[in-house]
Amino acid sequence: VLSRGGWLLFVVAGGVFVAADDQTSVVTVLPSMLRDAGITIDEFYRSSWIVNGYLLGYIVALPLVGRIADVYGHARVYAASLAVFILGSVLVASAEGFGWLIAARALQAVGGGAVVPVAMAIVVDELPASRRVLGLGAIAAASEAGALIGPLWGGGITELWGWRWVFWVNVPMAAPFMLAAWQLAGREV
Repeated sequence: VLSRGGWLLFVVAGGVFVAADDQTSVVTVLPSMLRDAGITIDEFYRSSWIVNGYLLGYIVALPLVGRIADVYGHARVYAASLAVFILGSVLVASAEGFGWLIAARALQAVGGGAVVPVAMAIVVDELPASRRVLGLGAIAAASEAGALIGPLWGGGITELWGWRWVFWVNVPMAAPFMLAAWQLAGREV
């Protein structure tokens, strides 16, 4: 049985893993996405917005949401960030056009990018000083593991069920971490 600190670390690292996985899974999913969006090989340059839209949203969210979490509560904002990530995932999975796909990826990225700084803040706030370095290391490891497995994950799911399922799967993967974080938020003042 995990201690409260171990449970907390599992929750925040899990959300970071899911967001990081999604950031890189698009590499193997991109050809299928472009085909469905009607982008031809001579318009391939437009595909960069599927990747760059995510990166821009992710980078913008990092500092801004970190500050918002300081004001409104780390666990609350972590749960809300995962909710935005889930909503963005649903919108990407159901995207009908190229513009919708780019906007949905950017929204998804705002949620995904927000979990990293907030997860780090939760670890620093909640774990005893003697366990913080291990906690921050676990967050970094979860981020790197998700990014590492993303292309294989995306390619495997695309081969089995199609590219949209890469994003549909985010819902059941991220929802438990969002709900657990919301439970933790109930303890915040």
